[in-house]
Amino acid sequence: MADTSPDLETDGLPHGYTVEKTVALSPGIRDLIGRIGEAVGPVILETDEEETAPSAKIDELRKDLQEIEELRGELMGLRGRIASNGYTLCYRRRLFFRKTCAKTIATYHSRMIEIIDLSYLRVGAADLEEAVLFATETIGLQEVRREDDRIYVRGDERDHDICYVKGGVEEHVVGFEVANDQALQAAYAELDAAGASVEWGTDAEKTDRRVVDFFKFSDPSGNRFEIVLRPFKSTRRYFPTRDAGIAEFSHVGLKTTDAPRDEKFWTTNFNIRPNDWIGDAGLLSFDAVHHRIALFPADTHGIQHINFQVDSIDDLMRSYYHLSEKQVHIVFGPGRHASSGAMFLYFEGPDGMVYEYSHGVRIIDDPNYRPRQFPFTTEAFCVWGAKPDIPEFRD
Repeated sequence: MADTSPDLETDGLPHGYTVEKTVALSPGIRDLIGRIGEAVGPVILETDEEETAPSAKIDELRKDLQEIEELRGELMGLRGRIASNGYTLCYRRRLFFRKTCAKTIATYHSRMIEIIDLSYLRVGAADLEEAVLFATETIGLQEVRREDDRIYVRGDERDHDICYVKGGVEEHVVGFEVANDQALQAAYAELDAAGASVEWGTDAEKTDRRVVDFFKFSDPSGNRFEIVLRPFKSTRRYFPTRDAGIAEFSHVGLKTTDAPRDEKFWTTNFNIRPNDWIGDAGLLSFDAVHHRIALFPADTHGIQHINFQVDSIDDLMRSYYHLSEKQVHIVFGPGRHASSGAMFLYFEGPDGMVYEYSHGVRIIDDPNYRPRQFPFTTEAFCVWGAKPDIPEFRD
């Protein structure tokens, strides 16, 4: 039978969904399908040659949607763990329409790239010895190894959290992990189709990064990223030079020349959502942690700050006194963020790189949580009254 059905209007469908073939659907049904697809994955519509009134099937969808909404909070919490174990959470339902609609299939499926973890940073350093000495003796990271013009350090179970490379901001890179090879290949194809400049890593670069495979791309501001497959874990426990109480490398602040534009890039192409805003600065995440990426308006691109979570407020305050005694430039804090609720301490290292200790970051497991807009004021950055000496945090 020839496909004589009219083209499907895609207005109102969630961004990141595609229509492979078409059937005539009302705006209300499109909205319903889109909401289910946004919650858990693909929705397939299929016609049948037999006369079948759609109303009963629509009622089934509405009932399923109610159940999905009730599970939404649980799904949000499990999403990262499901992906990290190599599984995809999805939903399928077939809808049968009247014979007059023609025998066609419309498939709606999320095209978003599923990030499951931060992997590493590559940071340019004018003086590698100075950078690694600060990382180990001041921050409390462990040196892992040295190779040519690179020095690797870590503060958790990863093979490395930061690779210091001889150079400047042009060497700044953020690595993100996807669940499996299929996800990696799909991510490359999606970004390529979206017009991003993508490039596969060489065998030597894979060895350098301690990953099975990866590709490179840049955001609209020019920040550089790598999507990686199976980054190595360390075979030994993290053993720091200084006990700063570091629990993990948790998030990265990025400079952006257009925060709303870059936020749209991330939320359109990736499973990344805003959880709050401070002015135009988006606090974005791919899992239950309040933010994994923070986008701060600036005149240029590059890594703006590097965050390490610590085990307690005691660790944070011990570091405050330790850094003060060593005359390290403390640029913000101690304080508490209004948005994430985390207690923090920011300090400056070599090449002007800002590092942060924080404790108590908000975990978002409330299914009814809605992102909040904060003003771009010092009070929004710190409810205790600390004033930032960080250009991107000043109005």
